[in-house]
Amino acid sequence: MLIVDDDADIHTVSALVLDSFEFEGRRLELLHAHSGREAFDVLQAEQDIAVILLDVVMESQDAGLRLVQRIRGELGNHSVRIILRTGQPGVAPELEVIRDYDINDYKNKSELTRSHLCTAITAALRAYTQLQQLHQAREQQEARLRRLSERGREAAAAAQRLLEAQSGLRQALPPDTAAVDELQRWLAALEREVAATVAACRDLDDPAD
Repeated sequence: MLIVDDDADIHTVSALVLDSFEFEGRRLELLHAHSGREAFDVLQAEQDIAVILLDVVMESQDAGLRLVQRIRGELGNHSVRIILRTGQPGVAPELEVIRDYDINDYKNKSELTRSHLCTAITAALRAYTQLQQLHQAREQQEARLRRLSERGREAAAAAQRLLEAQSGLRQALPPDTAAVDELQRWLAALEREVAATVAACRDLDDPAD
């Protein structure tokens, strides 16, 4: 989790409050940034940050909001959960911020108790975990489809070879030649190859795989 705030005391208090916090049996690893620019550098270097506790007013009045835009826009990171924490709600009114910026929660520092903070972080971590699971499932499905497509091309190529062989060799050989038996064995082997490739396609297409 990344804590972004220009107030050093906020970092100290947050670390103390979250010292014993666990999610699914794991302790939090806290990263710290004291400005929007510093936070952006951290996010570029660390790709697996799940939650950001983000202040609004830092090096500028809207530094936190600008950072949100850069995270979602420049970094293309739509998975990280962003909890906006502000001590000046008049600068960033809740309804406007929720409407205009892709954040996931909005908290007033003066009202944020330990219980409220831990609840918000737990909800954010759970949402992040679910998003990651969906992303992994989508990647697995895309890989399955790629393999299925490749197998389909192999099956089509094998079937075409079978048809060409049947047509060409049957025309070339007289009906009573001894080579007909060998041809039949060869064609049977090719047919088994086609059948095996088609069966592999079916296995890849089975969602229970």
